[in-house]
Amino acid sequence: MTWNIRNGGQDRGGPDRRTLLARVVAAHRPDVLALQELRGLDVARFAADAGLTPHLARSPFGQPVAILVDPRWPTPSTGPVRRPFHHAAQRVTLSTDAGPLAVLSTHFYPYRGGRRLIEARWAATALRRARADLALLAGDLNTLAPYADHVYHPDHAHHPDHAHHPDHAHHAHDAEHAHRSERAEHGDHAEHAEHAHRAEHADHADHAEHAHRAEHAESLARLAPAYRRRHLRRDGRTVDTRAIAHLLATGLVDLAATAGPTVPTGHGRTPEFAEMRLDYLLATPALAARLVDVQVIRTPDTHQASDHHPVAATFTLTPPT
Repeated sequence: MTWNIRNGGQDRGGPDRRTLLARVVAAHRPDVLALQELRGLDVARFAADAGLTPHLARSPFGQPVAILVDPRWPTPSTGPVRRPFHHAAQRVTLSTDAGPLAVLSTHFYPYRGGRRLIEARWAATALRRARADLALLAGDLNTLAPYADHVYHPDHAHHPDHAHHPDHAHHAHDAEHAHRSERAEHGDHAEHAEHAHRAEHADHADHAEHAHRAEHAESLARLAPAYRRRHLRRDGRTVDTRAIAHLLATGLVDLAATAGPTVPTGHGRTPEFAEMRLDYLLATPALAARLVDVQVIRTPDTHQASDHHPVAATFTLTPPT
């Protein structure tokens, strides 16, 4: 499960939401819990109350993040990612019956897409250096995907059939071609034969990308200009999806692509958010093949516990014997 719990569960002058947070965690009993925005939270006590072991990464700029792990799962390797993430990044490697599982929890920069792209590169490198076929990037990535989310049904659990639907492969395919197209615009031209091959698909990729960004633009139009700018390129018109496009181009699979928005909730009615998905579970293909189900958890408790809903996935993995 990944969850941005907003300011450690207690806003200045606002209600104490820590009891609600603990109740949600107790109800779902995750083996691995990636948390973001932990300022002011006694993480050790919160983890102990949930029966989990905490692995915390602090940031000199923003807020801490952590990965809490059920002690049934051995953790032979753990530590913060040594890059200047705005909100830190923590990596834990767990032992499983299918081999090592590397999990990285992070929280990308909220204000500019260029900085998020840099952090996406750092995160992808950290996962690659873990040298684990099973790997998961979890967190509030503060950005939109290079494709529009599908229509969701709140009472419907999302299964691997959705995550591995051929449409999803096309999404990654489109993201890769969009990235290549952007490089070409800046003068990075391939040889004529390769360029001709790519041109065969260019119209399709451009059409899909423009359609998806138009759908994102409808959501962004509901935001005040100051918040809308966070999701736009420097031209003030193009939706910035580069961070997720880069992560998909490395081969990661967006497990919750059809699960619907993770913000807003009923807490605070913040003007930062329209209906959008900012929280992600991105898995290597080997881990995605073990997916049982994935969902954005929407309950009365999650509606008030934070300004983000948590995202949870189940895999066919067990602790080593």
